[in-house]
Amino acid sequence: MSATERDECQEWLRSLSRWRMVGVRGAGLTASDVVKHLVAPELERHRRRGRGGPEGPAEAGVLEEELGEVEDAVNQHLLLARAALDDGMDVAVERNLDVTALQVGQSVLRAMGHAIRAGRHVTEADAAAYVAARLEKAPPARRSLPRSEFARAYGQVFEARWRAVGEANLRDFPHDEAGLGPDEPPPLVRPGRENQLRGTGRSVYSRYHLAARDDEVVGDAHVVARGEVDRACGRWGLLLEGTFVVLRSLWSGLAHAPMDRGDVHPGAGEFSPEWQREPGPLRESPAEHPLAPSGSHVHGELAAYAQALLATYLRREPSGRLLRVTHRVDEAQDDALRRGWMQCLTEDRRDVQPDAGQAMTIVRIAVFKGIPTGQDLRRKLVPNHPLLDDDTLRTASIGYVARIGTQRSLRLFQGDATEARQYTEAALGGAMLPLDQLLKIGRGLDLPDPEDEEGAEDDQ
Repeated sequence: MSATERDECQEWLRSLSRWRMVGVRGAGLTASDVVKHLVAPELERHRRRGRGGPEGPAEAGVLEEELGEVEDAVNQHLLLARAALDDGMDVAVERNLDVTALQVGQSVLRAMGHAIRAGRHVTEADAAAYVAARLEKAPPARRSLPRSEFARAYGQVFEARWRAVGEANLRDFPHDEAGLGPDEPPPLVRPGRENQLRGTGRSVYSRYHLAARDDEVVGDAHVVARGEVDRACGRWGLLLEGTFVVLRSLWSGLAHAPMDRGDVHPGAGEFSPEWQREPGPLRESPAEHPLAPSGSHVHGELAAYAQALLATYLRREPSGRLLRVTHRVDEAQDDALRRGWMQCLTEDRRDVQPDAGQAMTIVRIAVFKGIPTGQDLRRKLVPNHPLLDDDTLRTASIGYVARIGTQRSLRLFQGDATEARQYTEAALGGAMLPLDQLLKIGRGLDLPDPEDEEGAEDDQ
């Protein structure tokens, strides 16, 4: 579902009388989550029945018609979700569980969406079971200490621990050199919410707050708090050797800043499939290929895999191409590494030493989720930060087609090798779609008539 479709679906959802009854602000159901997990699956199912495939609407007005046809099903899902969520929050209050209506709402909607996509009918009992399963994972509410209490209990503990081990770890493994954060102790507490861009500059309390709400972290409030104080003083804010190796390998691969898949050695990350089946925690290990990244606490094969994924992102993804041509690959590296740090922090506090499969998942999330998320955050926090989206590339590509005139454009879309080469060279030097993507939309372009080509570039 495209961004435009999502916006139209959310606008349609908010216009429903049923939504005004169940979508109370702050009560756990958001329009974006409902569209993602209820509306989108119902549209997909409707399209499969009607056209034999999940393709989106082909012309204006079709989406509005389709939404009308799935309205009854969406309304029924909303009633089930609302009832199950309300009953579940009553139970959460009674048991004094540390869980929000939004968290429960997202869980029940996600489960319902899986069921819809699998073709299963969702019942009232199903929705209640989804909520009950989420509540089973919720920790006791008192595990989350308020900032003031945390600061009183752990201020001096953190200062002493930082002097004992934190200073040495920061000296041996600087944060700023890797793009993770400033070379200074993280603040004990900080008011307000924190995000991915802070990296190791995230406050100790923020790390503790995440751990206290993580149902896979064991221990009472003070066990969890002391664990995060120790972790904040570790190498790059981590305690386990396995998570540290994964993050060092990610950093080593990203640091090579490949501009294209062709800049990476052949088969990077894939030339030795045996490593991908390693059962235990990853350790420092050189890769078989001499061009693979290497270094202290680096698993060479995983670093090569990270390098290859970044090259793929910079070549294929619209935001990656724009970062590349605007010489802002360093932003992509920082965004990916800081998301990777958050993923490693999660595994570290759960006492999980990642194996090869888990490490590859962390790297994929870091690159393909961390970079776009980081760019979104930059746009919100930095005035006039450049937009990175498909529309920007599409507009530039169509502008190129208009400039070269109808005759050359026709040759381009007919596969002329010279025109293809010239377009590819222009695309590499500017923010435009790859040639294969331009050819896919070529039939829909409204090219000017050859007789009205005054002002177009000479046909050469």
